Amino acid sequence: GRSGSNPRKLVGDDPGPHNFVLYSSRDGIHWDEGIVLMSRLQTPGGGDCYSANEVIGKYDPATPKRLLIHSDVSYAGAKTNMHQWWVTTTPWASQAQASGTAQD
Repeated sequence: GRSGSNPRKLVGDDPGPHNFVLYSSRDGIHWDEGIVLMSRLQTPGGGDCYSANEVIGKYDPATPKRLLIHSDVSYAGAKTNMHQWWVTTTPWASQAQASGTAQD
């Protein structure tokens, strides 16, 4: 996946552009609509998010791989809080995709 803030139009309860968004892709070319991790509406400091991510467990075959996203999110001018999200795959999602029952 990738994170960022692709220009988004305000649709329904979607917070519009300038958010911290996580996108995913099976091939690295065609990306989904993304999931808003931090809305600019939640960050009165302007919505700036500086992030880094790392796959945890990639060097240990006995450890399930998980993606750690670490971000500094502004809340008042230059003041920031740190946020972390874990992204994991679930066995049922992988099995559903393998059997052809998952919806794209």
